Amino acid sequence: MASTPDLKALVLAAGFGSRLRPLTLHQPKPLLNFYGLPILHLALWKLEQAGISSVAVNTHHLGEQIEKSLQTQPTRCQIHVSAETKILGTGGALRHLDGWREEADVLIYNGDIISDIDLKSMIAKHRESGAAASMCLLPTSQAGKTPVYVHESRVVGVGKLPENLAGADGVSSHTFTGVHIVSAKILAKLPKGLEVDIWPAYDYAFAHELRVQSFIHMGFWQDIGSPKTYWSAHRSLLQTLGTSNKPSELFKRLGIVELCTRLNMPMHIFAAGTANFQRAQINGPTVLIGSDFALEHSSIGPEVVLIAPAKIGMNSQISKCLLLAETLIQQNESLTGQIITRQVRMKY
Repeated sequence: MASTPDLKALVLAAGFGSRLRPLTLHQPKPLLNFYGLPILHLALWKLEQAGISSVAVNTHHLGEQIEKSLQTQPTRCQIHVSAETKILGTGGALRHLDGWREEADVLIYNGDIISDIDLKSMIAKHRESGAAASMCLLPTSQAGKTPVYVHESRVVGVGKLPENLAGADGVSSHTFTGVHIVSAKILAKLPKGLEVDIWPAYDYAFAHELRVQSFIHMGFWQDIGSPKTYWSAHRSLLQTLGTSNKPSELFKRLGIVELCTRLNMPMHIFAAGTANFQRAQINGPTVLIGSDFALEHSSIGPEVVLIAPAKIGMNSQISKCLLLAETLIQQNESLTGQIITRQVRMKY
């Protein structure tokens, strides 16, 4: 796979994940599982597939867990951990990494998203355009998200449309995906040693009429910012299964199939109908990841994602639930609409 030595990447993994509490009291958000794999590892796989070999991961909240996880992560990137004693913001995190970054441009990837963004195409378009920065955007603007304004493929404003373009033809509003490429030229304009976001670098680009390129992503994207979106991302993949007990193309594009294979984690897919597995009745669509299950005589599904190891007590009924590793369900329990871990049960 061709590498991109002039481009490095930063995965943002320092946040507290406050809206996902109490899940994130015990585990940092980037290590929450998505179909048995830490979200962070899926991000690293995406960067590996794009040819980026040098990746920094910034940490703060429960950072020691992230460092330990990175020691066993199955992707092939060279990882540099940047521990922050206080959260520095995206801009501060990048300036903290000046020595590691050297003069390379940086692809910034939020550590709490699941997406099949075509990073190779985005990188190619960034280079072809000669832009100072490139932002990956959704086709439309989502409610509650800061709008990003585009005119003739050029980003012209974040949060506010410039007055000279008010009412102009060809202006569109979009949602930022949390994936962007920022050049060394404008990163140098950020202050050092401070807690600062990335937006001052963009303000500099806009003020000096430097090109900020848009890259519109038409595929799958979900931020894992709340219990509702965490479950929604899982459910969206269940809905792609159709009638075949095989992973859909989206499972492949997200890296789930390849990483499960690397880790020898079998995927048991029940796309539709009813089947027997061990001593349980499985109702599709339902996916089980791993091999260490004790399911007794229970009913699992529809719309369940269950990660091994797990023990489900006799006569339990479970539907529309995400059950993460080391879950224990007692006999005769009836559960629906929940995210369940060893320590936590919460409605989504």
